[in-house]
Amino acid sequence: MSGQFFKNTTRFLFCSICLTGCVSIYKPIQQEQLVFQQSNTSTRETQFKIDWEYDILTLSGNGRYADEETEAVLTPVSLLALSIENLSQEKLIFPDDFIISAVGKLRKPLSLKQAYRLLKLDQAGEANSGLEDALQGLTALNEWASNKEFKKDLQKYYLALKPIGPGEKVTGLLALRIRKGTELTFSRKGS
Repeated sequence: MSGQFFKNTTRFLFCSICLTGCVSIYKPIQQEQLVFQQSNTSTRETQFKIDWEYDILTLSGNGRYADEETEAVLTPVSLLALSIENLSQEKLIFPDDFIISAVGKLRKPLSLKQAYRLLKLDQAGEANSGLEDALQGLTALNEWASNKEFKKDLQKYYLALKPIGPGEKVTGLLALRIRKGTELTFSRKGS
């Protein structure tokens, strides 16, 4: 009896370690290490420069979160890293003072809450046995902890009503309902 209990306990621990090891732990986004591949060239009228990078989640080692971008309900969601330089003599507010368009359509940025809800790892699922329930519980706990760190990064870096002073350069994150790689155009409202 105790031999069977020991075998089952050993199997459970081994499976737990193997399966929860497959669930990735969230890795913080290191914005200072980003290299921006795409750029919106500034003109005299716009007086700003915006560079962006689509694959921020993949580049930061968060492939499971990057998968959520393409699996979002109805329309894919892309989390972009942006670098915005204000070349004008007046304060700009991002995104309020800007127009974002892609494929001939205006694109409204998602709120931080919407971005988190659509990109976080799902913790739900079904299990059929006690062992599966336990393993699923460990996986859900790991995903909960990863989501907590992901939310901290979004809160720290998300560009919502971000003031940008004259000559100032800011970097941050922004989520849009577009596919990765879609060509973007940023322009200034009223110009």
